Amino acid sequence: MRLLLRHSLRHWRALAVAFALATFQQLLILADPQILRVIVDRYVMRMNQLPRDVFVRGVVWLVAASVALLLLTSVLALRDLGRACVLPPARGHRRERAA
Repeated sequence: MRLLLRHSLRHWRALAVAFALATFQQLLILADPQILRVIVDRYVMRMNQLPRDVFVRGVVWLVAASVALLLLTSVLALRDLGRACVLPPARGHRRERAA
């Protein structure tokens, strides 16, 4: 446990950045259901009361925002996965160069 704590304290900045990015990613994931709630509450429930152009414009804009959030969270998740899969070389070993 001491070894883990000592190693963690040496890299506290990297841990803080990773925690901040993970928190940001989770907030983005939580935003998607809220967009769906707005679509249903503001547009679908009042579909007969709204003019057709207002309805279509509002729904298309919110769906585009939802897709943009999905793409952003996917990019963040893939980037984090890529970092997690790359391991540094062991001490005393050299990396082989690709030809």
